[in-house]
Amino acid sequence: MDINTFTQGVLPLIDDLLYMSESERNWQLLDTAGIQDQASLDQQLAAFPGADAADLQRFSLDELQARIQRQADPGEEFMVQLANRYDVLFAFLREHLTDIAVIRSGSVQVQVFVTGFLADGTAVVLHTEAIET
Repeated sequence: MDINTFTQGVLPLIDDLLYMSESERNWQLLDTAGIQDQASLDQQLAAFPGADAADLQRFSLDELQARIQRQADPGEEFMVQLANRYDVLFAFLREHLTDIAVIRSGSVQVQVFVTGFLADGTAVVLHTEAIET
């Protein structure tokens, strides 16, 4: 799958998909043109506004999925639907990306990135921001 096909598939999945923290933020697909290795990707993330190069914390997609599932109160239909949308997104990412990682940076305004690589080596980055006081 090339980046254009991936983009066409992922954009509807992240459209109005909120990341829940003390504020709700949407996800966006970042431009990673020309990045095809982890070191270059890490440099771009470290330079992202609000990110701290000395504080790039890596997690697995499974850990992020478990966190989202824990937040989904079965009595709140919106949260259950949101968790289900994340399940669909994560399945899509697992199907089309390798070396998937969740990277967080910051303390109060936390930059959250989901990164991976397409089969042709093209880097993919989804980004949102969490507020955690």
